[in-house]
Parts: sequence; structure tokens; C-alpha cells
Amino acid sequence: MRAFAVVSALIASTLAYTITSPSDTQDWNNDGAQSLSWQRVDTDPATFAVVLFNRSTQSSTLIASNVDGKTGSLKIEPPSGGWPHGDDFRIRLVRDPQSLTAILAESQDFDIDDVPLASRTATTSSSPTPTSPTQGGNASQTPGAASSLTVQTGLVALMSMLGFALV
Repeated sequence: MRAFAVVSALIASTLAYTITSPSDTQDWNNDGAQSLSWQRVDTDPATFAVVLFNRSTQSSTLIASNVDGKTGSLKIEPPSGGWPHGDDFRIRLVRDPQSLTAILAESQDFDIDDVPLASRTATTSSSPTPTSPTQGGNASQTPGAASSLTVQTGLVALMSMLGFALV
């Protein structure tokens, strides 16, 4: 019986908010609004805040609050002073701006690339108008989303088999 409870808790923890972009293969750059996408289940909180965390400096910057979790994606405007650039960044979805340590999900490490000023002006004219951080955008399928779902499905299957074996 105790094994069933442990397996159930592990399965429930794998079916929560999952950040699909940015990722270790989908970096951001310091040129304007950047895309964030995620998956959720009905038991996840309806809203959350977004924190940009730098693992190297252990610094956190609140970059969006009161985000509607049902939208599945969002264009985030740069913080005041612009996007930093470098590596070892992560996005954290947290319960609210007052609870920055109540992490609901955390992305893989990603880089924020420095785009030269000349390149920024050339790409700005063709960029779509970003949405505000609290409005969100339309959910879209990203290459990382399919692999995240596959990993979660595999974990659920593994935990189920482990539960049956322990019973």
C-alpha cells in the first residue's frame, strides 16, 4: 500500500507544468521579445509568474507575473536594461511574485545570445508585434514539446511498472 502511494506521488509530479521552450537546443537572444512555451495539466495553478534565473551568478529577475497558464505560450518583453547575454540561464515558473522559491517548473539551461546592433535593425522590420507578458499568445507545437511529452510518458510507464512490481 505504501508503495502505491509513493508511485502515485511520483506519477503526479511528472504531470505538471513543463517548459518546452527555451531549452538547451532553443536559445534566446537579446533582440526584443522572446518566446516561452509550456505544457500543463488541469491540476496546475491557473496563473504563475516567470523568473529568469542565472545559474552562474545565482541571480533571479522577475520578468512576467499573473501569466494565464492555459495559453501555453507567451512573448516576454525584455526587463528594464534589456536582456543580459551569456550562458547558464533558466526560466522558472513560480507560484507568484511573492513566492519566487515556490518553483512550479524549471527549463533546461539555455543561452541568451548577443545580437549585434546591425543585425537587430535588419530583423526588426519583419518581426511580428509581440503580446504583453500578461496576455500570452497562442499555444504552438515546438520541437522540444514532443520530446518532453515522450520523456513524461516514459516516466509514467516506468513508475507504473515499478508500482506493480512492488505490489
